[in-house]
Amino acid sequence: MVTGSLAEGLCDEYSDCDVMFYYDKLPTEAELARSRQHNRGAELVEILGNPTEGAVGETLCIDGVECQFAHATIAQ
Repeated sequence: MVTGSLAEGLCDEYSDCDVMFYYDKLPTEAELARSRQHNRGAELVEILGNPTEGAVGETLCIDGVECQFAHATIAQ
């Protein structure tokens, strides 16, 4: 699900990209790492949260755009 200024139609060249992913079961750190590798040029900035609590967030810089990805279980 796209959220934030992009979803509201208020983004501009200075906006970041906010995306939420919902899962029955969170992907493992190895699965997330493989996913990042598929985004050529993606630079990991930070990881937040605790997977044991059902949610984790990543901030990546992809082609100069800050992208924030939230991964959460549906139960969360």
